[in-house]
Amino acid sequence: MASVPQNILVFGNGPVAHCLALGLSIANFSVRLVHKPCLKTSENKKDPRAWAMRPASLRFLESLGVEVTRQAPLKAMHVWQSDRDGTPIPGELHLTPNCEGTLGAILPNSSLREAIWKAISDSHIEVYESASDSAMEVCSTEGAAIALICDPSWSTGLNPSAKASSWAYKQIAVTAPVQLSKPHDGIAKQVFLPSGPLAVLPLPDPNEASLVWSITKERWLGLQNLPELQEKVSDFCRTDLSFNPEALRTFPLSASNASTYLGNGYALIGDAAHKVHPLAGQGLNLSLADVGAVIDSLAQARRVGADLSTEFSLHNYERKRRPQNEAMRAATDQLHNLFNATWGPIRFARSIGLNVFDSSRLKNYLIDIMSDETPLSDHLN
Repeated sequence: MASVPQNILVFGNGPVAHCLALGLSIANFSVRLVHKPCLKTSENKKDPRAWAMRPASLRFLESLGVEVTRQAPLKAMHVWQSDRDGTPIPGELHLTPNCEGTLGAILPNSSLREAIWKAISDSHIEVYESASDSAMEVCSTEGAAIALICDPSWSTGLNPSAKASSWAYKQIAVTAPVQLSKPHDGIAKQVFLPSGPLAVLPLPDPNEASLVWSITKERWLGLQNLPELQEKVSDFCRTDLSFNPEALRTFPLSASNASTYLGNGYALIGDAAHKVHPLAGQGLNLSLADVGAVIDSLAQARRVGADLSTEFSLHNYERKRRPQNEAMRAATDQLHNLFNATWGPIRFARSIGLNVFDSSRLKNYLIDIMSDETPLSDHLN
């Protein structure tokens, strides 16, 4: 059988693109990683972001040779709702593993990126920069079989119907590293406030956590310069904490959904295909599951001698991942709308619902999803 082109270009500067390139390299594909030129900055702020990772995602990183030494086991999660002033509203949810183990782990963003980049540096993957906004143009110039696009900024020139449609939430994400007066014991806390959910995620240091607050812009403008802001945040999350106000960083919140993940000579992966509200902490988990499915789909296509530049080579990827990604996007949208509703009867129903859910079988089902260890790739595990 005549050989078919198998050289692949992966586009993106973030963890998803890097993990995809690593996985394809391990699977013995000819792969190159294409970056946008990075903007240099003299700022030396500590990165406050962190990722909640399922056990399956952690094992997948290990299969890629990514060793994140700084991580905090997620032993439990406590969820409740409060009014505007932080007074708890009846109804709570306690999530703990059904058996020995954890719900996953919290990884500082800086530690994750450093570990992934070390794995890239230790590999034989060629990395180069391009200022182009068209992955397809670069792919054609380089004579590659297919462009795997992990960043929407590379989507210029694609069919408009194939690009991800996006919409902004009426919220921003406020993040900061915080110091706790007592050890967190591996327990994450999340309170749903009328302005948006506030989470405190445990970090490797027992007295350090990552604050992640989805809040309306109007509410944040009224709070950010208050002298008692730390006291208010402590009251909101029932945790005595402190932070440097200058370390607070804000990010816009949005969601997106592509009508199709595939086209002739390209595929959309991760943020290029979908984005969800961060309230469930599943964004990177979904994207890494995409990566595993892409690797398996291409490996299967190679086994049967298929041309990797055709949509057929990644049909299994879209068939497997699209329904799951859309289900999670819909679920996070519904949770966002539910907990932002301020009408009295809805608030009352939420209180009852949380208590009923906390003692139902659905709670165990949610825990099983969070602590899932099913391999993300049949080819690498």
